[in-house]
Amino acid sequence: MKKTYIVIGASAAGIGALTKLRTLDNTATIICVTAEKDMPYNRCLLADYLAGTKTIDDVSTKKSDFFAANNITLMLDSKVIKIVPDHHKIILHSGQELTYDKLFIGAGRSTGMPKIPGSELDGVFPFYDLRDVTKILDYITQYQPKKAVIIGAGLSGVECADALTNHGIPVTIIERAAHALPNQLDPAGAELLTRIMQSKNVIVRANASIQEISCDKNTSTIDKRVAHVILSNQEKISCDLVIFAIGARTNSWLASDAGLEVLGNGIKVNDFMQTSNPYIFAGGDICMVKDKLTNDVIQSCLWTDAMMQGMTAAHGMVGVSKEYAGTLIVTSSHIFDTTFVTCGPVTNSSHTYQEVIKQDDTFYHKFLIHEKKLKGFIMVGNVDNVGKLRKLMQEQTEATL
Repeated sequence: MKKTYIVIGASAAGIGALTKLRTLDNTATIICVTAEKDMPYNRCLLADYLAGTKTIDDVSTKKSDFFAANNITLMLDSKVIKIVPDHHKIILHSGQELTYDKLFIGAGRSTGMPKIPGSELDGVFPFYDLRDVTKILDYITQYQPKKAVIIGAGLSGVECADALTNHGIPVTIIERAAHALPNQLDPAGAELLTRIMQSKNVIVRANASIQEISCDKNTSTIDKRVAHVILSNQEKISCDLVIFAIGARTNSWLASDAGLEVLGNGIKVNDFMQTSNPYIFAGGDICMVKDKLTNDVIQSCLWTDAMMQGMTAAHGMVGVSKEYAGTLIVTSSHIFDTTFVTCGPVTNSSHTYQEVIKQDDTFYHKFLIHEKKLKGFIMVGNVDNVGKLRKLMQEQTEATL
C-alpha cells in the first residue's frame, strides 16, 4: 500500500528528509508543510544576501521545479499548530487536517520582536528569515540610514554587522555578555576580533542591555522612525536603524504538546532520529543529538548536521536501519576580512584541560589538550591547519601542535 510521509519544515533537516524519502520510496505521497512564505532557502547565507555578495538564487536551496519533478507537495505559509499522534494527523492554522503514515518534525526555531518600548517604530527589524532581510534591504534603499544598532553580538548579530558595513553603515552592537561571540570565543579571541571590528566602524558594547527605543519628539505621528536606543544605564545612542539578532526559540512545544518526550528545549531522539513515538521522527536544531566528543546530548545548529539527520530519519521512516553517528560542533565564519573557527568545549566546560595558546597581533590560537589528545580549539585569523585539527578531533589520535 502506498505510504504518506509528511515533513514539517523546509530548511536543512526537512530538505534532507524529503529528498532521501523520494530516493528510497518512489511511489509514496510526500507532503512538505512549512510556515515560510518563500521557497526553501539557506538561512546560513542571509547575511551574505544582506551584504549583497549573494543573490536570491544563491541562497535558494530548492525551487518549484524540484518539487514538481519529484512529485512532492510543498505547502507554503502553512503553520502546524497541533500533532495528534493517536490519529496520525497534523492540524494546520487554517484548520486543515492531514494524515500520515510517518511524520518528520524539522520545524526548527521561530522568533519574534521582544517586548521593548519602541520596538514597533519604523526602522526596527528582527534578523532571522528571508522576509526580515528583504525588509531591511528595502529600508536601506529608501532611507539610506547613517548609523545602525544591532542587539546581540552572537554569530548572527556579528555577521549582520559585517553585512551592514558593505552598505557603508557604521554599527554599534549591544551585548549582554562580557564580550562578542560568547558561545564561540574566549575573552582573548573576542578581544582580537573586536579590535578588527573597530577598524571597520563596528563597536561592541559588552555588558550592556537595551531598555527602550525612541523616535525624535518632534516627529510627526505619520513618520515614526527610530532615532535612538536607550540602554539600561540610561545612555542614549543615536541611530536610524535597529536590528534584533536575538531571541530564536526552538519549536519543541509542538512535540511536547503531542506527548513526545523532550529534553530541555529539544526533542529526544534515538540513534535513528526516531522520537518516543515510533511513527514520528525529528531532526535539525529542534532535537537533541549525541556529541561525538563527549557523548553528551546537545542541540546542533549546523546546516550539514541537520541535512544528515533528515536523511538518517528518512531511512527509518521507510523501514531501513541507518544510525546517525552524532555531531562534532564546528563553528566557522568569515567576517570583517577575518576567518574564525571554533570546535569543542572552548567557552564552557566542566573538564580541566591543558591550554596551549599561540598569538600575535594578527591571529589567536587556543588548543585544549587532555592526555595528548585535542579536545577543542579556537582559531581567529590564521586558520591554515584547520583541516588537520578537525581530523585530530574526529579521530582522537595523539596531537602534536
